[in-house]
Amino acid sequence: MAALTSAEERFPEVARRFTEAYGMPLPRHLIYGAAFFLGLSREERELCPVSLGGFAKWFVWLAAGEPERVATMDARLEFRFRSDPPEFVTIAMGDSDGSHWGLYYDDPSELPALVAHGWARDDGVVRPAGKTLLACIRSNVSERGSLDADDKRRVRAMVAWLDALRELETRARADEGTGSGGLERERDRVELAHGGVGAHVPGFAMPKDLPRAYDRWQAYVAEAPEVTTWIARATADLEKGQGGLALVLGLELHHADRDSTRADCTRLLSGAYEALGRFPLAEIVRVHHTHRDLRSVGVYAVAGDVASEPAVEWVPPPVLVAIGDLDPDALETALEAAPTTIDLSLAASAVAERFQHRDASEKEIALGMLARLLEVGGEEVASEALASHMIYLRRCVDPGQLVRVSSRRDATQTRELIAVLLAPNDRRTVDCILAHGGRMHRKHEIEFAVSTGDLELVTLALESPHDVTSILGCYDGPEGMVEGATLLHFAVCSGSVAVVELLLSRGLDPDTKDGAGRTPRQLAKMLWFVKPNEANRMAELFDATKATPAAAPHPPSFSAGAIVAHKKFGSGTIEKVDGVGDEAKVTVRFGSETKTLQRKFLSLESQGAASEG
Repeated sequence: MAALTSAEERFPEVARRFTEAYGMPLPRHLIYGAAFFLGLSREERELCPVSLGGFAKWFVWLAAGEPERVATMDARLEFRFRSDPPEFVTIAMGDSDGSHWGLYYDDPSELPALVAHGWARDDGVVRPAGKTLLACIRSNVSERGSLDADDKRRVRAMVAWLDALRELETRARADEGTGSGGLERERDRVELAHGGVGAHVPGFAMPKDLPRAYDRWQAYVAEAPEVTTWIARATADLEKGQGGLALVLGLELHHADRDSTRADCTRLLSGAYEALGRFPLAEIVRVHHTHRDLRSVGVYAVAGDVASEPAVEWVPPPVLVAIGDLDPDALETALEAAPTTIDLSLAASAVAERFQHRDASEKEIALGMLARLLEVGGEEVASEALASHMIYLRRCVDPGQLVRVSSRRDATQTRELIAVLLAPNDRRTVDCILAHGGRMHRKHEIEFAVSTGDLELVTLALESPHDVTSILGCYDGPEGMVEGATLLHFAVCSGSVAVVELLLSRGLDPDTKDGAGRTPRQLAKMLWFVKPNEANRMAELFDATKATPAAAPHPPSFSAGAIVAHKKFGSGTIEKVDGVGDEAKVTVRFGSETKTLQRKFLSLESQGAASEG
């Protein structure tokens, strides 16, 4: 508990510096989040995908032997990303895409009621994440990927340490009355056009003659003339001392980040906060908007070294910019500069992830640009793009969301939400990636494929060196992180009877419990509220499985590492497989020779020491 003692001793000084910079109070329950990171060993820090960030780094910088830090600019700019709303103060960082968590101050005179999260290098939207830092990052600090025995032991110790502190953190939050008005705030929130945490304006409702949130967003993006009319209306309200409409429009314009409305955005937001008595937030607006174009989010430097450049924020490569702008000519120019494989992978993944949000004409352009990227990048880039695509779909088809909405028993709303969650993805992107050699051989890609409910993708994913009966995943259930979910749990939640049937044939057990004690059989009963026909069919399959002996282990598959036989060349080891079915091209090493043959001319002998691929 030395780390906890250190965090407690340093808190008064961290809180003093924070209040001096922001003019807002710092919750004591942050002590336990800081203690978690302070208590990790060097090896555990390397395994942990989250770290202290922003102002919370002072818990580290105040340690004995640490050099003195000074702010090279206004301290409120420390890890304040471009799209972060004024209410958001970063306290932790993830390991990709600008993932960051922060305290969310609806009212700067009160302790924050929630912790929010955003992806600064993705859509930039900050969304509610939970009540405390440790509760929010619990799902990130768990065993993932291929770890050796020592690393698995370290991760288990790290999770146990977090859970012990999390109990103390929850108790501390309750003791100090943090977020006592949280429920009232949630009811008072007004939906914003870009999503995320709504605007907290008690007693205010958007005028009914203004467009709904989605239509307002389209107007901002198009820089439509009616936006000027809305701004004038909000300005008139401000002159009467009414800040509700100005706050909503100001936050929306802040995220839209258009040059044509930047000055209006600053004026509306700062005026709204002053009208509502939230003066520290008004100051944050002015500081942030004045320095919004800085390329660095790190403003602290070691004393005596303030002339050195702070860490420079990541700049997207030209190929990724071309994809974002949907500009084929710019893509060709970027490709002439010989981009790295990593840059090509980022760009291909961006097409695959966002393809379904484009209209018909844009989809054709995006598909052509994806094919061009894969032509240049080859199999490695294709596999990375496919992995990213599966991750994106996994976010859309979240088993935990299915559990949550099903438990509400609200048939109309639930069906509408599930229709969105399980919306069929346009297969042309997947077909394009697979045609260029994209493979799904990693554990989490298999989970993601199962979550899509797409039988063909699952069949391809299962052609891997993994024993699918032993693959365990995790998902966000209604009570937080639920571990120990099998692929069958994922398949039930995807609503796909075909995938459930395939996994049952591979030997998965419908009565295996996850960490919350739920079985696939029980999840199927919950699915009945939104997909009764599928749920009933799954129940029949589960009963039939229970009444028959367990299925025999699935035979080895045609994948890298498998041992095959050929009538002329004898036994060999597969090095690579391109394509699907009997016409697939299989590269095999026969002794000192390597041959590429059609799959139909080979027969499997056994599964070798296959790699994850």
